[in-house]
Amino acid sequence: MENDEKITAYISLGGNMGGEAERFAEALARMDAWPGIRVAARSGLYRTEPQGDPDQPWFVNQVAALSCTPDVTPGGLLARMLRLETEFGRVRDEARRFGPRTPDLDLLLFGDKTHSEEGVEVPHPRMTQRAFVLVPLCEIAPALWLPGGDALAEYLGRLPHTVTGDAIYQG
Repeated sequence: MENDEKITAYISLGGNMGGEAERFAEALARMDAWPGIRVAARSGLYRTEPQGDPDQPWFVNQVAALSCTPDVTPGGLLARMLRLETEFGRVRDEARRFGPRTPDLDLLLFGDKTHSEEGVEVPHPRMTQRAFVLVPLCEIAPALWLPGGDALAEYLGRLPHTVTGDAIYQG
């Protein structure tokens, strides 16, 4: 018998070079067309102040849930996401790691498991430190627990942050 059980992966999208709503919609439409992947949910768009490099425009952030067939792997999904970033013109600048960017796509969670291999770590190692990830993730998955950890809402409750309309302030 074939395994038809779907795996839910959560991803984040972020950028601040202009046109994020359109780019995010296009990125999610492309992902939805990938074999074995369907976009199951998406959060609203949130404006967030830059973290670590304040001399730049505010970011727009969003989180999406992807329903994946069992043949999709964390490494395979992340590789596709990185190729998509490149197609959107993303260039990684190590000298300005937190600088301006076209769509930045991060794999946050892949099912209820932890996974670590070269270049791939889920849960994302810094997601619980980022209100711009946790706020939209709580919007689409309010009862979510992190593998081996606490409820998502508990992590968010420990972060100093404020949400005003669609703006997230952290710090």
